[in-house]
Amino acid sequence: MFVGTLTRTALQWFNKILDDTINSFQTFSHMFLQQFATNQVKPQKLADLFDMRQKEGESLRAFLNLFCETTIKINSPNEEMFLEAFMNRLQTNPFSEFMLRDRPKTMKKVCRRATTHMDVEETMKQKRA
Repeated sequence: MFVGTLTRTALQWFNKILDDTINSFQTFSHMFLQQFATNQVKPQKLADLFDMRQKEGESLRAFLNLFCETTIKINSPNEEMFLEAFMNRLQTNPFSEFMLRDRPKTMKKVCRRATTHMDVEETMKQKRA
């Protein structure tokens, strides 16, 4: 039944296995893992957040989305460290200065403030246009 779930590369690999090579599911699973071990998704670590940085020209929305997606993938969440990483990785701009003056205590508050800031920014852009 497992073979029915294989697609593309995995199915091609399976079809090339010689007859009488697999004598148990344990043998098959070992071969499969050996073949596709490098395709496993690397688990995110807290340190990965500190490697992130809002890039020049990257919108606050894009950075916040990427940051939040990464925090979800971390196995041992730590709100305090999330806040520290986010604050330290923002570009210097009016939003980051505002956040430093009145530092939020939770990521929920960061998201709320960021959303308000982004909404104001977008409204101002529309008015200028």
